[in-house]
Amino acid sequence: MHRFNMHKPNTCTQNRYNYQIVCFLFSLLLCIFCVPVNAATWNVEDYTLDQEDLLDGDIQTFEKDFSSGEEGEKKGVMGVILIKAPYEKVWGVISDWEKQSDFVPGVEYFKVKHVFPGGDEKTWRSIVEGKLDIPFISLSYTLDTEFDKAAGTMVWNMLSQEDIKKYQDQKIDVNIADEDRLKNVEGFGKIKAYDEKSTIYFYAPIVETSVSLPGFVERAITNVSLSKYLHAIKGRAEEK
Repeated sequence: MHRFNMHKPNTCTQNRYNYQIVCFLFSLLLCIFCVPVNAATWNVEDYTLDQEDLLDGDIQTFEKDFSSGEEGEKKGVMGVILIKAPYEKVWGVISDWEKQSDFVPGVEYFKVKHVFPGGDEKTWRSIVEGKLDIPFISLSYTLDTEFDKAAGTMVWNMLSQEDIKKYQDQKIDVNIADEDRLKNVEGFGKIKAYDEKSTIYFYAPIVETSVSLPGFVERAITNVSLSKYLHAIKGRAEEK
């Protein structure tokens, strides 16, 4: 009679296999969290600021062309302002989007719909639903956002229909934007310490509509998304 020996795997081999599995799962999780948000970003070091305007609290603006063959014409405007508050306080104000409807004109709400795993209180990625409510028009959208406290950066990009359906399949509560009127929302923000008590804020939103709008409506959108926003952030951060 033949005897068949059923060999158990070597302990070292099993441990190595378990370690590889753990590393794979960790890498997968890290990749899920670190997928970059595809938004127009700026190198703030490329721009020279007027120190007098900066110290006076005036907004300085810079334009950049992000057009490409695939996306067509896309131009961005970056506003820069000096906030007389330390870096830590300014970061707390600009990164807490859900509170901004309390003091930023034209922002009806921001709601965090999902926070991706792998982040912490200093670096995180989330899905945020927002709504602008300005004279003659209101716009709803859902954004993929990334925050990095050490770098002082925020990046956001509007989710596509495909992204939203994918997340809905995963039981994540996200809604399709007002795509009949809204083509794209994206942007970039960054803070840099000016000194121990002041912080420079670079802020560059892009809002593109799907249809042609009257000039005064476009100006209202630009004013709300840039000028009024920056002054509101400055005012809140400088509160005692």
